[in-house]
This record gives sequence, C-alpha cells and structure tokens, in this order.
Amino acid sequence: MHSAVYLPPPRIGRVDASRPLRISVIGAGAMGRRHARVLASRPSSFSLASVMDVDGATADDVAELYGARRAATEIDALASADAIIVSTPIRAHADTVRRALASGKHVLVEKPIAASAREAAVLVALAESYGAARLFVGHSERFNPVVRALARLVEPSSVRALELRRVGARPSPREEGALLNLGVHDLDLAAYLTRSPLGFGHAAGERDGSGAEERAHVLTRTESGATVHIYVDQRPADGIRRRTIALATRTHVWHGDLLTPSLVRTCRVTSSHETIPLDTEEPLLAQTLAFTLAIHGGMPSEIATARDGLMALRSAERAARQVQAARLENLPRRPRS
Repeated sequence: MHSAVYLPPPRIGRVDASRPLRISVIGAGAMGRRHARVLASRPSSFSLASVMDVDGATADDVAELYGARRAATEIDALASADAIIVSTPIRAHADTVRRALASGKHVLVEKPIAASAREAAVLVALAESYGAARLFVGHSERFNPVVRALARLVEPSSVRALELRRVGARPSPREEGALLNLGVHDLDLAAYLTRSPLGFGHAAGERDGSGAEERAHVLTRTESGATVHIYVDQRPADGIRRRTIALATRTHVWHGDLLTPSLVRTCRVTSSHETIPLDTEEPLLAQTLAFTLAIHGGMPSEIATARDGLMALRSAERAARQVQAARLENLPRRPRS
C-alpha cells in the first residue's frame, strides 16, 4: 500500500497594492462579458489579465473587445492573474473554484456559489482551511443603489417585515428553477439587510414540464423576528422584468425599485413621502472594488462571503424541496389493482 502524501495548502502571498490587480475572467458568457467590461473600465484599479471560455470563439470576441489576452486553457488563465472571476455555467462553478483555490488565487464566483449546498459546503471548508478570506460570491444586488441606501439608513434590528419580488423573463426554459436562478439573490438580501439568518419557512410554487419551478412564493422569518415574503418568477406571461423591495419598520415603510432605481420612504404616522437620493455607482463595479479591497486586507461588509453564499443556497434548496413535495402530494394517485 502507498502511504498518503500530505500536500500543504497553497501559499497565499500578499498582492502588491501599488499596481492594478490582475484578474482573469473564466466563463465569457453574458456575465463574463459584463465583468470584462467593468475590469477594462478602471485600469487604475484592475487589469483584465485574460479571458477564458470553453468556446474559444466567444473568448476571442470578449478578449478582443476589451483589449485582453485570450487564455487557451484554465491553467493559463490562473497563471496570469492574482485573482479570478468565475462566471461559468452554474454546474461548472464548483470544479473551477476548487482548482482556482488550489492554485492559490483569490476568487469571486457568480451566484449561486455552486449547483448544490453540498458542493458549496466543500468550497467553504476548503477556502477557510487556507486561513484567509479569499472566496467571495457575486451577490451583486447588495451593491444595488436601493439596497445600499437601505443598509445605510435602516438599523437591521428594526426591520419588521420584508417583501421582495423578482420577475425575469427568459426566452427559453432553464435547467435551474426560479429559486436557484433568482431566489438566492433575495434570500441573501433578506439575511443581509436584517443581519440575521433565515429560519425555517414555507414555500409554494409551480413547476414546468422538466420539474424545475417556474415561479415560487417563500414565506419565512429571520432569527431576529422579521417576516419575509419572497416571490420569484422566471417566465412571466407579460415578459416584463420586475425587481422590487418593500421594507417595514415600526416608524416607516420603504418602497424600492431596483431596476429604476428609486426608493421612497413613507412615515407611518403622517403618511408623508420622501424620495431618498441614491448613489450612481454601477453595482458590478462597486462589487469588484470591494473584492479588491478584501484582497488587500480590508473586509467590506457589503461583499458576500463564501459562507453567505452557502446560507442563501441552503435556503433556496429547502424552499425548492417544499415546492417539489407539494407538487407530488397533489399528483393524482394511481388506483390500486
């Protein structure tokens, strides 16, 4: 028998803060293209080291558009960068992140962190075993101007109720259900804005022919006592995108449109309305700047850690199981022979 060989975790050296952070993008689809644009837009802060995709033509297109090098392989992309942004299809997240971590790179992975909570837990344990906060998740809605204003102006413990609605039209069916594809955003926001984990709740919804839920309602509570209602629909009949939030405290109700964006605060006593000024920084740029700050030793509270991503994914899976269980209960029973 061969004895086990111990391989120490990769050495994580400090990144030189005097030069732009070199970041490679792995996965050059819609989100990868957006990340590449943001990285190329701020040469004083970032350097788009390379772009890699299993579809070489797609990678060539994005790399040429933003003046970057196309990495022929994942190994090449990892070798050329200080940090990696992973925007591959969801089911490829875990393998790509694991290899990036093993190569000693800081990683920002698009949401959800992985295709399953089991995979996500492995990534969290791996990242934490290296003794550095180095794996983050692209829950970019935390950087939406509406959410940033709420996080700044509302004391988390004062939140009594939250209602979040996310409707996103899709031209074709997706392998992932609405809760995994869309719901993780709002499950994360509920925990983030209340600074409290979500407790056990109830979910109901409708599934398509493949079994993936097209739309779902989630009703739950945070451990701090806030009531949370989340509605997601990835194939609305009217094809119109909507992303709204309503937050209630003892004294005020806040209504926000995350697409406009706009935020109005209403006083419960006087019914007077106040439009809240919002910042204009692009959420994806703000998130990338926070990622850079975290790599250089800061720890901005806005950016979602790997453990935050795991918690949101666990909540989405739990809700999806309830939708599936309700569907099975409602199926007609076969008569006994």
